[in-house]
Amino acid sequence: MASLQTQLDGTCQAIQHEIGVGKVANYIPALAQVPPDKFGAAIVTVTGEKAWVGDAQESFSIQSISKLFALTAVLNRLDKKIWDRVGREPSGNAFNSIVQLELENGIPRNPFINAGALVVTDALLGNQTTEDCTARLLALVQTLADDNSIAIDPLVAQSERATAYRNASLAHFMQSFGNLERPVNDVLDVYCQQCAIAMSCEQLARSALYLASNGTDPLTGEHIVDEERARRINAMMMLCGHYDASGDFAYRVGLPRQKRSRWRDYSGSSGYCCRCRVVTVPKCQWQFTCGNRSIGGAGQSHKMECTVVATHSTLMANPKPILNTSSSTSKGKELAPGYARAACHCKSTVS
Repeated sequence: MASLQTQLDGTCQAIQHEIGVGKVANYIPALAQVPPDKFGAAIVTVTGEKAWVGDAQESFSIQSISKLFALTAVLNRLDKKIWDRVGREPSGNAFNSIVQLELENGIPRNPFINAGALVVTDALLGNQTTEDCTARLLALVQTLADDNSIAIDPLVAQSERATAYRNASLAHFMQSFGNLERPVNDVLDVYCQQCAIAMSCEQLARSALYLASNGTDPLTGEHIVDEERARRINAMMMLCGHYDASGDFAYRVGLPRQKRSRWRDYSGSSGYCCRCRVVTVPKCQWQFTCGNRSIGGAGQSHKMECTVVATHSTLMANPKPILNTSSSTSKGKELAPGYARAACHCKSTVS
């Protein structure tokens, strides 16, 4: 069977003509300066095998991908209590829409749309300072990626905070219903910092392996969430991870994935707008990330769509079980038909 690298090379080569289709997100100034032709993809398996293509080792601000890590953190902290303040249903509206909040008394439909993510951030804040809350979330991401070099891109954070008008309106509106406990400015400060965490495709692929391995990091054996919680996070990504296009993606591909994000060139001032998806594939366990800047009409990453569909077809045609040789709970045993995690980042979208 062809190696992961060979399969990834072939998949990415097959969709090169899609690069540049769509438009670049320009609502955050720092993200509007990025070339639309940046593209990278990476795979990391539960045994540590890696494959990558293109700009997969360049860092970018993860933007809405951070909502996945924030949800993980808040579930570990509050468990089921968070569901009193945010729902678990698809929204059917744009990720930054305010329409449903008035009809549903300030309770966001799910934690992946912006309103829901702001509630999650507010819940994470609790009695902490904004600095402590941000530092703890960053530490979680560093732990998940097993890389302490991961940091926040200050230029993106500053640019995003200065233009957070829509998110501010969502936060104020929810506060009027009593669904925000901390001052709006505190919530926005933490939210914009978490969105500006800068990671590469490879680091992102590594960071979500716990969701491909029943809540435990398969390479370090560290317990992140319990198995039931991991399944439910995966379910949330399937239902809501693509905003108002989640149903269409499920129909066409049938895999859960987690949203868009932005790609940021850490060494310069240009921001790569990316979209991330986390994908689950039966009988394989790996994390896949890809990044390109252009988005389609629904604010989704066009190149990412093509890459995920093509990669899914390739890997499902050649599935293979992967041994987890690191986890203490399944060491030396073939894991039950599980998940392949894929995060696809395409430069352009909004958070």
